[in-house]
Amino acid sequence: MPARPAPAAAALGSRSRVVLLHLLQRAGGDVAVEDLARGAGVHVNTAREHLERLAASGFVARTTERRTTRGRPRVLYRCVERPAGAGLDERLRARLLEDAAGTDDGAVPDTCRPQLAALEVHLEEVGLDPVVEPEPLAVGLHRCPFADLARERTAEVCGVHLGLIRGVLAACGGPLTAERLEPFVEPDRCRLHLGLRPAAGGAATERADAGPGEGPAPESATR
Repeated sequence: MPARPAPAAAALGSRSRVVLLHLLQRAGGDVAVEDLARGAGVHVNTAREHLERLAASGFVARTTERRTTRGRPRVLYRCVERPAGAGLDERLRARLLEDAAGTDDGAVPDTCRPQLAALEVHLEEVGLDPVVEPEPLAVGLHRCPFADLARERTAEVCGVHLGLIRGVLAACGGPLTAERLEPFVEPDRCRLHLGLRPAAGGAATERADAGPGEGPAPESATR
């Protein structure tokens, strides 16, 4: 896959933005900027600036509160299911998805190829340099641009990435699922464990990875 700028990585390249996105993912709905600022421990104006940057890059959506009483409506933010390569030019995104989908991954079922292609494009865009590991199905993530922050606040940073990954897979649609993100299996490499959703009306499809844990990464990383 050709090298290119990673606007999504730039949009996330701040501790406060990662924390704000983590708070929004946990909330699962509309949250006022004042509440987000308090949760992140930053000034409201600082939070608003970071949230607008995230909104411009397609990570969050903003709306205005509907009020039935007097007072100025508040601005609310929520996470969105962000398509792979949302920060890229449409033609470039289409070409990259086509190239990724045409890659012969051997052990990957045909029904999963569009999702895996979208996942690879998203991970490239945020600067995680993905490498598919077919057996068991996983993706190696290399040279994380947020590694220093991830070692300090593993649950938040890895939780944000896992949430974004699940949003990309859901937006694309298909049986592929993100089971868990294993941080720092090597000093500069993490591993995303994937699985297959059971076929509708049929027997369950064997998970690509049966390892323990399906949620965000633990609080501290093993180096």
